[in-house]
Amino acid sequence: MIFIGGRSLKKHSIFFHIILIILIISFNCKAVEGKNVEVAYIENFYVEIITSIQENKNSINFKDKNLEKGIREKLNKPEGNLTKDDVKSLEELSLNNKNISSLEGIQYLTNLRKLELMFNNINDLSSLKDLKNLENLDLGYNKITDISWLSNLTTLKNLNLQSNKISNISPLSSLINLEVLNLYNNRVKNLKPLSGLTNLKDLNLYINKIQEIESLKYLKNLTNLSLGMNKVNSINSLTNLKKLKILELSENKVTDIKPLSNLTELMEVYLYGNNINDIIPLKELKNIVFLDLSENEISDISSLGKLSNLKILLLARNNIKNLKGVDTTKNLEILGLSDNQISSLDELSSLKELSSLYLSNNNIINVTPLSHLTNIKKLDISNNGISDIGKLRELPNLYLTNIDFSGNPLPKHVFTDKLNEEFILMTLNPYIQSAITEYYGEGRLYNNKGIIYIVKSEGKYKVKIRVETFVGAHNPPYGIETMIISYDYTGAKVEDFKHEDVKAII
Repeated sequence: MIFIGGRSLKKHSIFFHIILIILIISFNCKAVEGKNVEVAYIENFYVEIITSIQENKNSINFKDKNLEKGIREKLNKPEGNLTKDDVKSLEELSLNNKNISSLEGIQYLTNLRKLELMFNNINDLSSLKDLKNLENLDLGYNKITDISWLSNLTTLKNLNLQSNKISNISPLSSLINLEVLNLYNNRVKNLKPLSGLTNLKDLNLYINKIQEIESLKYLKNLTNLSLGMNKVNSINSLTNLKKLKILELSENKVTDIKPLSNLTELMEVYLYGNNINDIIPLKELKNIVFLDLSENEISDISSLGKLSNLKILLLARNNIKNLKGVDTTKNLEILGLSDNQISSLDELSSLKELSSLYLSNNNIINVTPLSHLTNIKKLDISNNGISDIGKLRELPNLYLTNIDFSGNPLPKHVFTDKLNEEFILMTLNPYIQSAITEYYGEGRLYNNKGIIYIVKSEGKYKVKIRVETFVGAHNPPYGIETMIISYDYTGAKVEDFKHEDVKAII
């Protein structure tokens, strides 16, 4: 093979042959003046050939047709060659769930700042190495093991790699501008490569194979940290992360939580599924709104009485007998105490903001203290020793259908009453759903449904119903809908409908 100026002659042989043919034809045509052949035609032909060669050189070939299709849709160019000039305008591209396997060709989209490729079949990231303007990159739910090609993308601020098969995160050490990093559900063990990423604010390491977190002590700008479902036993390195607002440490092997005592900015703390018995270090965390201590070895909760801003407290599956201290957490809205050894509920009578209370599987006989909870809407007292719930039925916001009293020695008529109300609600479900759809302009899921009253007037039954509406399983209620449905032998109809907004708890 002959090389000229460092390039292969073979590579350009087609080009040289075309030029040679054009020159021969041009020469012959000029020589035959009597046949009136126009040189202009040949020159135009020559220009077209050169233009075609240049266009081919500028064209982008995509190995994956699904990738090409997505880019064509974004550019609104369903046909013709895709060129480097075409893709220069692209700064954002979202191709989630497109069954993409290869990224070959995407390297020419050099002006991209935001790229989303979630839920695909990608394992080779080599085509991303030159996209040096990227600030947001989402590669969640793919088949990635090697992230070495990301090491040059130093402008990245937000990187999502959740649910892949990554174990070595060394290439991330150069991404010093990262503010958000999601490594949820991978195979990470060693966190040392993260020690220099001091701009990180949000770090998700949930479901990995992490035992030691010493390297995190340098990440002093962290506000959100998730380490749930790992094998962490010592959290001493967290003691200086004083900007933390959300800490997720559930399902680890933590016993000592003293390092949390000076993290006074914390608002949400998840510690369920550990081996904690002493929670005194939490008493200084006055900003906590959400605290989950379920599935530990806690017996004394008196120190929680100082957490006056608590709105959600979850303590299920511990060794709690005495509720001393809870009575002063007067802003509590949700309290979970199932699967403990509680017999007395006296301390709960002052919690007037409670809307949901879970007390299943305890040693409770008397529920009279709960009769003061006028705001309660959801109550689980199943599997106790309760024989009378008379006063609970007088609570204005608690409907029989929203009380779980199964597994108690209650009179049969209580169970019958509940079954009757549930049957009525099931029968009226189409009318409830229709009224909700008419109000919102689309369907909404609903729960916590209850009958406020049933009256008979002028030959009709009128049922006043209240429900909480929401979009999906992980969405808070959008509102409380109250309606009156009348029915007789001719059918049923909604006579009145009122909506009330619901604010988020946290």
